[in-house]
Amino acid sequence: MAWFRNLKVGAKLLCSFAVVLLLTIVLGVFSIVELAKVNGTATDMQTNWLPSVQAVDGIALKMNLLRRIEFQLMLPNDAASVQKYETMMKETREALDKIAARYEKLISSPEEKSCTMSSGRCMKNMRCWSRARLCRLCRTKNCLKPLPTTVGRVSSILTTPWKS
Repeated sequence: MAWFRNLKVGAKLLCSFAVVLLLTIVLGVFSIVELAKVNGTATDMQTNWLPSVQAVDGIALKMNLLRRIEFQLMLPNDAASVQKYETMMKETREALDKIAARYEKLISSPEEKSCTMSSGRCMKNMRCWSRARLCRLCRTKNCLKPLPTTVGRVSSILTTPWKS
């Protein structure tokens, strides 16, 4: 270090600024490389993960709507209301199928794929499950019969099963 002490003040300042400039350049290159990684992750989240989360949220919302419509279907007094709720259920199921199909395209990890495959079987059997749940709620034996159209029939179904 004796050579550094023997330099003039201008040369010492020049060396010091050169070292600071070199460290700044190294730090800048390092930060650009790391920010490129962060940008890649953010882009992946924006293009894949966020739409996946939105699709799953849409599935949850449609399933909740479907449950509410099923319960509303048990309460109407007239055939027009029953038809309205059955139409709403059909539209909700179609929307649910569309959202589920969109979600399946967004699956990226093997873990998510294995979970989706098991829930996909549930989605395919959703109509049977939904109808079976309605039958359990009404305590009916024959699930192929139409749902009741009056409140009086609903209350009688809750106490005795339908006769064939």
